[in-house]
Amino acid sequence: MSQVAVTTCPEGIVVASESLITLGPSRKARGLAQKVFPIGPRLAFAAVGNASLPDPRLDDRWPGLGAHLMTLSGGRPVEGAPADVASRIAQFVVDVLQYLAERPRGWEGLAIATWHVRYVVAGYAAEGGPGVVSSWTATTAEAFEDDALTTDGAGKVALGMFDEWPRLERPRRIGSDPPDGPALDRAEAAARRVVDLAVRRYPSACGGPLQVLKIVPEGGCRWAERPEWIGEGPL
Repeated sequence: MSQVAVTTCPEGIVVASESLITLGPSRKARGLAQKVFPIGPRLAFAAVGNASLPDPRLDDRWPGLGAHLMTLSGGRPVEGAPADVASRIAQFVVDVLQYLAERPRGWEGLAIATWHVRYVVAGYAAEGGPGVVSSWTATTAEAFEDDALTTDGAGKVALGMFDEWPRLERPRRIGSDPPDGPALDRAEAAARRVVDLAVRRYPSACGGPLQVLKIVPEGGCRWAERPEWIGEGPL
């Protein structure tokens, strides 16, 4: 499992995650993978759940949903309104889960039939307007939008070990530091704190370097923090 945290404010959107993946039948082997993907100049994708990340139990060549989306687009930036892009991705995710469930795998095939994926598409449409975060759940049977936020106000979505936004203690002030910074800085801090909490509370499922992407109306996607092995992406 993973942890993704998304926050919104009038200044923009923040998408954050950790990097850990567990591999093999025992799930004890560990690796690192990209979980936050800038898929266009002003759009980002992140997912948690079965088949969302590389997994040799499925296919030695399966790169995970986000990386496969980039293959499908031929590396070209994705355009469109975030909700429309999320809706187009929905059928693809259902098709992937159905394909995996229908492969002859004995008892594991039965397990795959119960799998699900949660994902978000976040960003701004090319024609302008407020930023949008569209959150979806996909199973082998269907996909549906389960939450939607805009940058008209402060909002938050958690996917993964925390599927609901956890209660967070307010950070302690140090010296004369101001209690509040710009809205986007506060949104970033909140997203980071959720991912950090998941890493501390669920170390067998979450860990590794943070991946933090900001999306703003004028500048589009820009990394606030990323491991060096993640490229800039199609920004």
